[in-house]
Amino acid sequence: MKVLEINQLPFFCSICRDPLKKDNYWKIIEPIYDFLLAQADQEKYLSCKNCGIIKEISEFHDNLCKECFAFNLRSGKVEKWDNYTQEFISEKGYCDGCKKIVYFVKNCLTSICPLKHYYCRECLVQIMGMGNCLECKRELSEETKIKIDKILYAICKICGEKFKRERFIPKRCCEDDVCVLCQIYWPSDNCCLCNKELSSYALEIINDIREKIKN
Repeated sequence: MKVLEINQLPFFCSICRDPLKKDNYWKIIEPIYDFLLAQADQEKYLSCKNCGIIKEISEFHDNLCKECFAFNLRSGKVEKWDNYTQEFISEKGYCDGCKKIVYFVKNCLTSICPLKHYYCRECLVQIMGMGNCLECKRELSEETKIKIDKILYAICKICGEKFKRERFIPKRCCEDDVCVLCQIYWPSDNCCLCNKELSSYALEIINDIREKIKN
């Protein structure tokens, strides 16, 4: 991901005209960072229709940035499984926290700061506890904390409990989240909230858990 080089931006104090220190640059740049990035080359950048963040065109699919598309995949909300989707599931990236190559979708690889530092699920948990980016030490904004929390956890609409995302049924029939435990004890194979048919993938997960409980 291309980023603007902060050390090359000529910012000066409007009163004394002395150059500003690097540490103070983000106070000026952050509110207009995405705008500056897009203006650098308008033909190479798009705004995600879901999160609204501006990124390079190469990071998009169906007008969604990779992070939002990956979230929809994990949540079971992607209907069209084209060649891109199949390849994207196997795509890997570098985690700036643990310094490992991880899966973009499976390991929740996510950027959390304007410098586009990416972190896997395990490192995101650590970052939430520390409150700052591990790489550039930038403090997390409330918006970023909400973003990370949404990626890691969800609240079941039935029982009201908060669990890790892995404990929820991937479905596209309705927007509300349902944990596995609430769904597996539902008397039918339809969604226990909207009563619509679940995907074959969701049913496979449910039936597998039901069999393990029986045994």
